[in-house]
Amino acid sequence: MKKWILIVAVLTVSGCETLKPRTVSSTEAGEASRLEFQSGPDSAAAAAKAAISEQKWKLLYSGTERPKGDHGFQSNNHFSGETDDQLAWSKSDQAGLKPTAYLQAKTPTSAFSWGAELFVVVYATETGGSAIAISASTSQALEREKLGSYIRQLGSAIDQRLD
Repeated sequence: MKKWILIVAVLTVSGCETLKPRTVSSTEAGEASRLEFQSGPDSAAAAAKAAISEQKWKLLYSGTERPKGDHGFQSNNHFSGETDDQLAWSKSDQAGLKPTAYLQAKTPTSAFSWGAELFVVVYATETGGSAIAISASTSQALEREKLGSYIRQLGSAIDQRLD
Protein backbone atom coordinates (compact mmCIF):
# COMPACT_ATOMS: atom_id res chain seq x y z
CA MET A 1 0.00 0.00 0.00
CA LYS A 2 2.82 2.43 0.87
CA LYS A 3 4.40 1.67 -2.49
CA TRP A 4 1.21 2.70 -4.32
CA ILE A 5 0.93 5.91 -2.33
CA LEU A 6 4.53 6.76 -3.20
CA ILE A 7 3.92 6.04 -6.90
CA VAL A 8 0.79 8.22 -6.95
CA ALA A 9 2.65 11.05 -5.17
CA VAL A 10 5.53 10.93 -7.68
CA LEU A 11 3.14 10.89 -10.64
CA THR A 12 1.17 13.81 -9.20
CA VAL A 13 4.27 15.94 -8.67
CA SER A 14 5.70 15.13 -12.10
CA GLY A 15 2.30 15.72 -13.72
CA CYS A 16 1.99 19.13 -12.11
CA GLU A 17 5.46 20.04 -13.34
CA THR A 18 4.52 19.24 -16.94
CA LEU A 19 1.41 21.42 -16.63
CA LYS A 20 3.49 24.40 -15.55
CA PRO A 21 3.20 27.13 -18.20
CA ARG A 22 6.03 27.60 -20.64
CA THR A 23 6.80 31.20 -21.52
CA VAL A 24 8.86 32.26 -24.52
CA SER A 25 9.91 35.79 -25.44
CA SER A 26 10.58 37.11 -28.94
CA THR A 27 14.31 36.90 -28.15
CA GLU A 28 14.12 33.22 -27.19
CA ALA A 29 11.93 32.39 -30.20
CA GLY A 30 14.80 33.34 -32.50
CA GLU A 31 13.35 36.74 -33.37
CA ALA A 32 15.11 40.04 -32.97
CA SER A 33 15.17 41.14 -29.35
CA ARG A 34 12.53 43.72 -30.22
CA LEU A 35 10.62 45.02 -33.21
CA GLU A 36 11.66 48.62 -33.91
CA PHE A 37 9.64 51.16 -35.87
CA GLN A 38 9.93 54.81 -36.88
CA SER A 39 6.26 55.30 -35.97
CA GLY A 40 5.55 56.64 -32.50
CA PRO A 41 4.42 54.45 -29.61
CA ASP A 42 0.73 55.41 -29.99
CA SER A 43 0.72 54.24 -33.61
CA ALA A 44 2.56 51.05 -32.64
CA ALA A 45 0.06 50.27 -29.87
CA ALA A 46 -2.86 50.87 -32.27
CA ALA A 47 -1.19 48.61 -34.85
CA ALA A 48 -0.69 45.88 -32.23
CA LYS A 49 -4.37 46.08 -31.21
CA ALA A 50 -5.47 45.92 -34.85
CA ALA A 51 -3.15 42.97 -35.52
CA ILE A 52 -4.58 41.09 -32.52
CA SER A 53 -8.10 41.74 -33.78
CA GLU A 54 -7.13 40.70 -37.32
CA GLN A 55 -5.82 37.37 -36.00
CA LYS A 56 -9.21 36.89 -34.27
CA TRP A 57 -7.49 36.67 -30.90
CA LYS A 58 -9.23 37.93 -27.78
CA LEU A 59 -7.80 41.11 -26.23
CA LEU A 60 -7.67 40.49 -22.47
CA TYR A 61 -6.00 43.74 -21.39
CA SER A 62 -4.93 47.04 -22.91
CA GLY A 63 -3.55 49.96 -20.93
CA THR A 64 -0.64 52.26 -20.19
CA GLU A 65 0.17 50.65 -16.84
CA ARG A 66 1.52 47.16 -16.34
CA PRO A 67 -1.40 45.12 -14.96
CA LYS A 68 -1.19 44.36 -11.29
CA GLY A 69 -3.76 41.57 -11.43
CA ASP A 70 -3.99 38.58 -13.70
CA HIS A 71 -6.22 38.68 -16.75
CA GLY A 72 -5.63 35.20 -18.12
CA PHE A 73 -6.10 31.64 -17.04
CA GLN A 74 -2.38 31.12 -16.36
CA SER A 75 -2.17 32.99 -13.10
CA ASN A 76 -0.67 30.30 -10.91
CA ASN A 77 1.19 31.61 -7.87
CA HIS A 78 4.77 30.51 -7.24
CA PHE A 79 6.57 30.30 -3.92
CA SER A 80 8.28 33.59 -4.78
CA GLY A 81 4.88 35.32 -4.82
CA GLU A 82 5.04 36.03 -8.55
CA THR A 83 2.34 34.75 -10.87
CA ASP A 84 2.87 33.30 -14.32
CA ASP A 85 1.39 36.47 -15.83
CA GLN A 86 3.98 38.59 -13.99
CA LEU A 87 6.79 36.31 -15.15
CA ALA A 88 5.58 36.62 -18.76
CA TRP A 89 5.40 40.42 -18.51
CA SER A 90 8.96 40.54 -17.14
CA LYS A 91 10.22 38.53 -20.14
CA SER A 92 9.11 41.46 -22.33
CA ASP A 93 11.15 43.99 -20.34
CA GLN A 94 13.60 46.07 -22.39
CA ALA A 95 16.28 47.81 -20.35
CA GLY A 96 16.68 51.53 -20.93
CA LEU A 97 13.35 52.06 -22.71
CA LYS A 98 10.16 53.61 -21.35
CA PRO A 99 7.08 51.38 -21.66
CA THR A 100 4.02 53.21 -23.00
CA ALA A 101 1.44 50.45 -23.56
CA TYR A 102 0.71 46.93 -22.38
CA LEU A 103 -1.53 44.47 -24.24
CA GLN A 104 -2.46 40.90 -23.37
CA ALA A 105 -4.23 38.63 -25.86
CA LYS A 106 -5.37 35.02 -26.03
CA THR A 107 -5.44 32.69 -29.01
CA PRO A 108 -8.64 30.73 -29.68
CA THR A 109 -9.64 27.73 -27.61
CA SER A 110 -10.29 24.43 -29.35
CA ALA A 111 -11.50 20.99 -28.33
CA PHE A 112 -7.87 19.97 -27.80
CA SER A 113 -6.29 23.13 -26.40
CA TRP A 114 -6.95 26.11 -24.16
CA GLY A 115 -4.82 28.27 -26.45
CA ALA A 116 -1.91 30.52 -25.57
CA GLU A 117 -1.56 34.01 -24.16
CA LEU A 118 0.54 36.79 -25.67
CA PHE A 119 2.05 39.65 -23.68
CA VAL A 120 2.93 42.74 -25.75
CA VAL A 121 4.81 45.78 -24.44
CA VAL A 122 5.22 48.93 -26.55
CA TYR A 123 8.18 51.20 -25.76
CA ALA A 124 9.14 54.74 -26.77
CA THR A 125 12.66 54.93 -28.21
CA GLU A 126 15.13 57.80 -27.87
CA THR A 127 14.65 58.70 -31.55
CA GLY A 128 10.88 59.24 -31.22
CA GLY A 129 10.04 55.86 -32.67
CA SER A 130 8.80 52.74 -30.94
CA ALA A 131 9.90 49.24 -30.05
CA ILE A 132 7.70 46.24 -29.32
CA ALA A 133 8.58 43.16 -27.26
CA ILE A 134 6.34 40.08 -27.27
CA SER A 135 6.15 37.06 -24.95
CA ALA A 136 3.86 34.05 -25.33
CA SER A 137 2.82 31.56 -22.65
CA THR A 138 0.84 28.33 -22.45
CA SER A 139 0.47 25.28 -20.23
CA GLN A 140 -0.87 23.07 -23.02
CA ALA A 141 1.51 20.56 -24.57
CA LEU A 142 -0.11 20.99 -28.01
CA GLU A 143 0.38 24.76 -27.91
CA ARG A 144 3.97 24.82 -26.62
CA GLU A 145 5.43 24.19 -30.06
CA LYS A 146 3.35 27.03 -31.53
CA LEU A 147 4.56 29.82 -29.22
CA GLY A 148 7.33 30.96 -31.57
CA SER A 149 4.96 30.99 -34.54
CA TYR A 150 2.41 33.08 -32.60
CA ILE A 151 5.14 35.63 -31.83
CA ARG A 152 6.28 35.70 -35.48
CA GLN A 153 2.67 35.93 -36.71
CA LEU A 154 1.86 38.90 -34.47
CA GLY A 155 5.19 40.62 -35.16
CA SER A 156 4.67 40.26 -38.91
CA ALA A 157 1.10 41.62 -38.73
CA ILE A 158 2.30 44.65 -36.73
CA ASP A 159 5.19 45.19 -39.15
CA GLN A 160 2.83 45.16 -42.15
CA ARG A 161 0.60 47.78 -40.52
CA LEU A 162 3.45 50.15 -39.68
CA ASP A 163 5.51 49.89 -42.89
